[in-house]
Amino acid sequence: MVVQEELLAWVRGQLQALGLAFNEAKPIEGDAGFRQYIRLDTDPAMLAVYGPPMTEKHTEFVAISEHWRTSGVHAPRVFAHDLAQGFLLVEDLGATSLADALANRRGRTTPAEIYAPVLAQLRTLQLLTPKGFYPQYSAHRLQQEMALFEPWFVEGLLGYTLSECEKASLQVLYQHLINSAQAQPQVIVHRDLHCRNIQCSDTVAQDAQLGFIDFQDAVIGPITYDWVSLLKDCYQQWPASFVSEQAMRYNQALPARLRLADEALLETLDLMGLQRHLKVLGIFARLSLRDGKMGYLHDLPLVVAYVRDVCGRYEALQPFLAWFDRVLLPLCALQPWYRCVVIQP
Repeated sequence: MVVQEELLAWVRGQLQALGLAFNEAKPIEGDAGFRQYIRLDTDPAMLAVYGPPMTEKHTEFVAISEHWRTSGVHAPRVFAHDLAQGFLLVEDLGATSLADALANRRGRTTPAEIYAPVLAQLRTLQLLTPKGFYPQYSAHRLQQEMALFEPWFVEGLLGYTLSECEKASLQVLYQHLINSAQAQPQVIVHRDLHCRNIQCSDTVAQDAQLGFIDFQDAVIGPITYDWVSLLKDCYQQWPASFVSEQAMRYNQALPARLRLADEALLETLDLMGLQRHLKVLGIFARLSLRDGKMGYLHDLPLVVAYVRDVCGRYEALQPFLAWFDRVLLPLCALQPWYRCVVIQP
């Protein structure tokens, strides 16, 4: 509460310098991080944001916002910031996420129509010339992410202790996924592009009303990462046929220098998805165990289904699937959050 009072006092000073003021300030629900948000009744609409400076990437957020906005990608404008205190005054892109629009569409629009402007924005992003401040999505970083799977999901959440042989087998899998990721064209990667991090109109995403948020972790990395993050969304399931169709259309619309070979596209997409979803299993488990954010447990069954679905398609992944189904799946079934999710063809 003290932080919010200090934030609003700072905001009043910033708005006064802009010739603006607010009458109402409404705290709103945050995200998986440690940020706090307050919606202001200003014109234009703004959010007051606090994030602990030691944990939140405010410098990166400000730099990336400026780069994207001036290059045709709709991201929230930063009106003012105090990086030392962790205060930001940013454009409010509205209270409706793509997840909300999908939930409320009631058959009025098709998924392809909804995703068309989202993918158009993503294409604009992936065609940008990177700036020097974007870090590389290195092999070490990819490895670190997948390594969250072991201590948080397997051992922490499911209570299973891995043997040295099992850990070695996981390392072989991780390296296979890293090799695939690094062989792809490298572009700017949002790194957490899903239906809750896209703001849009109430019923359907429209290009002029569409904006990406929560992009402070953006890197230079594999081109399919954001595709699979969006199309194999951890909060929104689509049939495999829709995912493959959208990916193939997107790929064909890219310039030749970024396009993947048609025969390798779906496998590359699947392997990238497996890397992300192993990471997410670890992150969602950590959010519940360490941070008390239990809601993420309800999203685990879909992520488990993605992992098992991909591993069932490729011979090289069959040993991991056999181990997962023999060792981990029975432990998942004992958890109150678990339910069987089937990936539709």
